[in-house]
Amino acid sequence: MAQLTVSVVTENDALRKNVQQRLEKAKVKVLAGASGVEASNYADYGGAELTILDQKLADMNGVQACRNLKTDKTTALKPVILLIRQKIDKNVAIAIKAGASAVVAYDELDNLVAIAQRVLDEATWIKAEGSVVDFYLPSDSAKTMYRGQITEIGLSGMRLTAPDCPVQATDVIDVKASLKEEAPIVGRADVQSVTTTGESRLISISWQSYRKGDKMRLEKWLQVEEARQVKNTTL
Repeated sequence: MAQLTVSVVTENDALRKNVQQRLEKAKVKVLAGASGVEASNYADYGGAELTILDQKLADMNGVQACRNLKTDKTTALKPVILLIRQKIDKNVAIAIKAGASAVVAYDELDNLVAIAQRVLDEATWIKAEGSVVDFYLPSDSAKTMYRGQITEIGLSGMRLTAPDCPVQATDVIDVKASLKEEAPIVGRADVQSVTTTGESRLISISWQSYRKGDKMRLEKWLQVEEARQVKNTTL
């Protein structure tokens, strides 16, 4: 994570110092603050590539600060991690809906640097609307197949939504991603996170391996699709 600039914003001095020390140990430049206004300033013109918000700030709560960042066109594309005291499904769902890329409980801070790296990797993923993915758990002797809708995809992994299924974080799944105008991409992946939202689940996975030749095909597809999306945005 060398050369990165990350803002850490919380009114809790001890928590801010804890997170700052962890990031600086990983060679990250840290911009420390206590308020939502500071978070916006750091993301807008302070150079912060990632914002880490506590659930409680000096001037507002972390969810509101996250929502402000994600609805401002100058900062909307920059990822946000929200820190919370305890992971409760309802609170996690609210944070994700506000635009948080990840939610980290205080007792998970040992994993924060790795989660931050994953979130930054995912920030380079591109939208894959209309693409579907079929997957199953290799550990399931019945090989029950599930289908999800791909929301974003990249060389490091993908994010998808799927109906309620038994997949949990740390599971390994076999996947077949059907991208538009491309033969299916087949591989094995690690489940990084699973967030329940109503009757659906938001699942983030990281590629573990690809079928021979599929990584190269995915790389080419991503280049073409990114160029197409950029072109459509500028029209």
